[in-house]
Amino acid sequence: MERILVCSVLWIFVCVVIHVHVCNGDVPVAESKDGGGFLHSAVLKSGIFYLFWKYDDNRITFEVQVRTAGYVGVGFSPKGGMAGADIVLAWVKDGQVYVKDCFATHNGQPAIDKTQDVKLVSGSENGTFTTIRFSRELNTCDKNDRDITEGTVRLIWAYGDANPETETSMNYHGVKQRGTKSIQLLAARAAAVRTVPSDAYNIDMLNLNVTIRSSERTLYWCHGIKLPSFQGVHHVIKYEAIIPEKHKWLVHHIFLYACYHKVDVDKHDGAAWRCYSPITPPELRNCFKVVFAWDKGGEAFYFPEHVGFPLGDDQGPTFLIMETHYNNPSGEEINQETSGLRLTLIPRRRQYDAGLIEAGVTPVNMPLIIPHGQPEYKIWGYCPASCIARGMGEVKEIRAFAITLHSHLLATKMHIRQFRDGIELPFLAADETYDFDFQEIRHLKKEVVIKKGDSLVTMCTYNSTRRDNPTWGGFSTTSEMCLGYVFYYPRIDLSNCETSVEMDKYFDTVAEKLNITGDKDNPLYRVLFRRYIKQFLDLPGGAKTLQEMEYTSPRVQKCQGPTFFVNDAVPPLNIASPYTPPAGRCTGPKVLNHNDQMNAFNETAPSYEWTSPSGDNTFASNTNLGKIEDNQTSVSDPGQQKNTSSWHTSGPLRHDIGFNVVLIILIILAIFGLFYRYKDNFKSFVSTQWQKYRRVSYSLVMNTDTVA
Repeated sequence: MERILVCSVLWIFVCVVIHVHVCNGDVPVAESKDGGGFLHSAVLKSGIFYLFWKYDDNRITFEVQVRTAGYVGVGFSPKGGMAGADIVLAWVKDGQVYVKDCFATHNGQPAIDKTQDVKLVSGSENGTFTTIRFSRELNTCDKNDRDITEGTVRLIWAYGDANPETETSMNYHGVKQRGTKSIQLLAARAAAVRTVPSDAYNIDMLNLNVTIRSSERTLYWCHGIKLPSFQGVHHVIKYEAIIPEKHKWLVHHIFLYACYHKVDVDKHDGAAWRCYSPITPPELRNCFKVVFAWDKGGEAFYFPEHVGFPLGDDQGPTFLIMETHYNNPSGEEINQETSGLRLTLIPRRRQYDAGLIEAGVTPVNMPLIIPHGQPEYKIWGYCPASCIARGMGEVKEIRAFAITLHSHLLATKMHIRQFRDGIELPFLAADETYDFDFQEIRHLKKEVVIKKGDSLVTMCTYNSTRRDNPTWGGFSTTSEMCLGYVFYYPRIDLSNCETSVEMDKYFDTVAEKLNITGDKDNPLYRVLFRRYIKQFLDLPGGAKTLQEMEYTSPRVQKCQGPTFFVNDAVPPLNIASPYTPPAGRCTGPKVLNHNDQMNAFNETAPSYEWTSPSGDNTFASNTNLGKIEDNQTSVSDPGQQKNTSSWHTSGPLRHDIGFNVVLIILIILAIFGLFYRYKDNFKSFVSTQWQKYRRVSYSLVMNTDTVA
């Protein structure tokens, strides 16, 4: 009997482990089960929806793992909703795998694309997870498909609890089984090592219980931080944002600025104030040289393995200021906010010291003006060759390895352009589908050389059609910026390289057109200028005139490093030969046939109404439901694929109902065995407890304190 007991207990332990970790799939799917060569992954819904992908010059392959026995959907959307989206729907039914190339013209049932450009690689369903692997070309030349580019992709996803009866009768997934995530699908596989050495350590820099009033829609909060004492030079090799889950919607960006002059560090350590306000400590007003930048949507940033940011050297920062931008559009009262940054350091120096250059338009309110009602208005900030050369000193070239693009709500496109001797080189960065809520640091696929004598231009394109008044540059989320951040090595003496149009040019043009006279140096004149510019832009051709001024007017630079500051006029940028991006593989313009029906900003909260189109709801016999690819060999399938072990390459193992029956029987046997083996002990225990109960009851009745 004891042997039966021991065997039963061991079987229960083994079966429970298998049942929990394999059959139920309770452990989150962390990787594609067969590897699949996937270099990129994203968690779209923790514990539920996982995405893996890889790509080459022409094609991208995806794998989705979703906790459902129904259908799964992944789409590529222009603005994060269904309207205008290119969608892939897939499911496994009766051992057959189906994948459909679809598109949506509205928030409703997707339509089946006549040209099926999605190829099925494999698929499976195990009772808990549905796993589908498929591929498509980056540019299919299909008007109903969206190109997959190096810019931001607004990925939409959904899943249903049941498979569709027909390909045109999808059941509605519900509001809790869908989502949107901005992502860079063609991101470089970071050159950085994704692990940290054993002797690495962390420094957390957190805000101290910040209170945000309901009246504060935008708040820039500054926090002074004294650096620890270092024995020699230590390198920062990684940094990341630390944000409480409940406040992830609130924090837009966190920047770490450095002072390089002598500061009373003990006096200002832990000081906190509203940035850019009169109460900023005078001693710290020249400390805004950015060294680390995290923006919304960003993840942990790893420096390349041969690069790190130095702390503890003679040329390093003397004091730090952490700036946190809170975006509070709903006007909530926030208490005890404690977000911040975590720096990971090693107690030694890598081969190169890293630096960061802020390049673009000077972020102050007057020189940056975006007329209202404009579908495509461009602003550009010029980082002149003279400023870069000043920062380089004796260094002949630097190498850029990552960038961040930063603008606000109106921006739709951003580029960082590079010029050398009047010839424009390939874009340093380009995002034709910029998303304010996704400003991740992007590793470059190859390091880009910036030589002494080169110039940089940060160019932003805005859509202001939904605004009735001009938008000005500034720190508020509803104001605008146009900045690019360039991570590079070796470190040089340069932190800010920005320009803006001379304000006198604006004053003179507007005053002449409106017959205004006054002293331009009078502060009141500058206040009234906001009203004048609105009148000017409402005139016929006003916005066009302002755009021409943006391109051709003299500019003033802000060129700054740890040891110098220059603020003067700069010569115009000489462009003898602009860069022409290589032509795409498709002939003629590629425009989605439903884009003209969409307003660029009408999808703030998509609603869903599923309707079944009229007509035959049966599967068409000639519909291509997928192709199987194995080792680059395609095997055409007339519409389905059997769910056999030969292609069951991913997802948890198959769930077996018989397994549960066996497990229950073993549990019953184990309980019986335990009772039989220890029946004498059990009887003795019950007898002892019964006698104690009787004595306690008797003592209570007799009102005594005796309890044995």
